[in-house]
Parts: sequence; structure tokens; C-alpha cells
Amino acid sequence: MQTILYTIPDIGTLTIRKNPKAKRIILKVQPNGIPSLTIPSSMSFEKGVKFAEDKKVWLKTGIERIKLKANTPRVFEHGSIFTTRFSTLKFQQYKGAELLISKKDNTTFCYIPETISLDTKKGQETARAFIINELKKEAKTYLPQRTKILAQQYGFNYKCVFVKNLKTRWGSCSGQNNINLNIHLMRLPEHLSDFIILHELCHTVHKNHGKAFHDLLNKLSGGEVQLNKELNKHNINI
Repeated sequence: MQTILYTIPDIGTLTIRKNPKAKRIILKVQPNGIPSLTIPSSMSFEKGVKFAEDKKVWLKTGIERIKLKANTPRVFEHGSIFTTRFSTLKFQQYKGAELLISKKDNTTFCYIPETISLDTKKGQETARAFIINELKKEAKTYLPQRTKILAQQYGFNYKCVFVKNLKTRWGSCSGQNNINLNIHLMRLPEHLSDFIILHELCHTVHKNHGKAFHDLLNKLSGGEVQLNKELNKHNINI
């Protein structure tokens, strides 16, 4: 099947496929939140794009519904384990009065005092604050250096790398070639965080999501469509 990628503003990347067996246009939002369009082989990609653009409101509603379901926060309990790129985080209740952090090998323990129950909103906020702090430490050490390595490998030039706790994006690139990377990349497999970094590095050359951008990213990543499918199985929020 012939496949192209097309970016719709406020929607994201749409996968458009020509299927010789298709007798009609099929537009859907998949369970992972990725929109896709299947068209008959006799139809041009341009007409498919026009159809999708006309259904922009429908697509946006479907994607937001799936994101709302996916963004249901995780509930942490005593003994809960949370894994980052380089560490395992574990929560324990203890009889002391202060929050304690200790590390043994690659496991970091967060000891929560009895005065803060994990069953409460404050307890959940305490657990998330601990995770965010650990992610920040890992990200500040790893992501700028990894970006430098990939930029040198593929011949990109950028200005600065900023590591942030972004709420809705894995990364971004400014018009001045400053790259922002989400600390939550430290929760992704390395090949997916590399894919995000390459995405932003490609924006230092192509400032939009046009064909030239997708061609470059696909060439460097070795499979943009498949990597996007994998990425959409992951949620930024915890």
C-alpha cells in the first residue's frame, strides 16, 4: 500500500494509505490517538487530504476524547514501583516525621511519613513531586549530551537545549533553534527519545511539518510511521 504522512494544524500527523481493496474513504482515530485515513487506489492523495481537512473538528473531538481517557492519573500505593531510564523508584511508608530519600544500587526509595497518607490528595502529590524531581535530575544530565551526540552524528546545528516538565509535548524547537525537551523522555525507551530529539533537530532545517521535513525525519529515523505508532502508546502524564 502507498502511504504518506500529512500534518494537520492542531491535529497532528495523519497517516494516509491507498488500499486497492478499499471501496470508500475510511477516516478514524485509532485507540492510541493516531488519526488515519484509508482511500481507494483510484483517489489522489490531494483529495484525501481535502477530505481530512474538512473533518478537522470531528478528528479533534475524537483525539481529545482518547487523550482524556489516557490522562487518567495513576494512583500510587505503598510498595508501588515507578521506572525511569536509569532508576527504579519505590514508595514505602514509615513511622518517621519527615520525607526521606535513600538509594541502593539502581533503586531509589521514597519513604513517606505516616503523617502523609498515600490515600490522600497530598500523598499522591508528594509521590508525583518525587518522581518529577528524579526525572529532572536524569534529564538534565542525559538529554543535552544526547542531543549533542545526535547533532554531530547527523550534521545539525542548534543553539541551546532546555529541559522542561512539559504538559502536552515531548519537545519543541524555536525559530532561533533553541530545543526544548520534556523530562518525561526519560520514561521512554532510548530509541523513542532519540526519535523525539531527531524530530526537533530536523526542525532546525525545516520549520514546518511539510513533506521535506517528513522525508528527512524518516530518512534519519529509519521509520517515522512505525515510531510514531510506538510513541503514541506512551502518555506524557503520570
